[in-house]
Amino acid sequence: MLHSHSTTQASSITLLGPQVIGNHVILDRMFAFLSSQDILSVSRTCRVANANAKSYFRRARDINRRLKCFFPDLTTFRALQARTGAVIPSSMSLDDRYREDKIELHVLRPQLLELGKFLLANGYEFRPSAPYQGSNFEDTCSRLTRSIALWQGGSMNYAIHHRIPRFFFVRRSVDDGNDVAVEITTVRSSKVGNMLFSRAL
Repeated sequence: MLHSHSTTQASSITLLGPQVIGNHVILDRMFAFLSSQDILSVSRTCRVANANAKSYFRRARDINRRLKCFFPDLTTFRALQARTGAVIPSSMSLDDRYREDKIELHVLRPQLLELGKFLLANGYEFRPSAPYQGSNFEDTCSRLTRSIALWQGGSMNYAIHHRIPRFFFVRRSVDDGNDVAVEITTVRSSKVGNMLFSRAL
C-alpha cells in the first residue's frame, strides 16, 4: 500500500518542474527515503521522472554496488567468497531489502572461522547473540566444534546440535558512518549448501 504522503510528494515534484525532475542527484536522494511503490508513483508523473526512476532501480539493486557498503575491497571479498563457498541469499535483491544495513552470508561450518576472521580483519566487531557465544569469536568457534564432536559421539542433545548457529558482526560504514552488520548463518551439510548455491547472488 502506498504511503499517504506519496501523492503529495509526486504532486510537489511535478510543480517544482524540470529543475528537480531532471536532476538525478536530487531524485536519488529523495528516492532513498521512499518505498519501491512510492518511487513508481513518482515515475508516472512524466517521462523524465520515469527514466530517472528506472536508472535509480538499476543502480540501487546492483549487487556489487550494494556489497561495497559492507566490503570496500570487493575483489578480496569475492575471492574469499569463492574460496569458502559463502553465498548471499537471492532475496537481497528483492523488494526494498537492498536498503537495509544488514546482509546475510551462508556458509558451511568448516569455513566459518575463515570468514569470521576476514570480517574481524576488516574492521568488524563480533557481537555475541546466543548464550553459547562468548565475546571472542575464535573461542566461540572452538566451542561449536567441540559441541559437534560431542554430538557425534552421542554425548550431546540432538536438539541443541541442530540449532542453526548465527553469528553477527558490526562495523561503521565507510559511506555514511552508520553501523552495518553481517550475519553469518552456518549450514550443516553440503545438501543444504547446494540448495543455497542454486539461489545465491
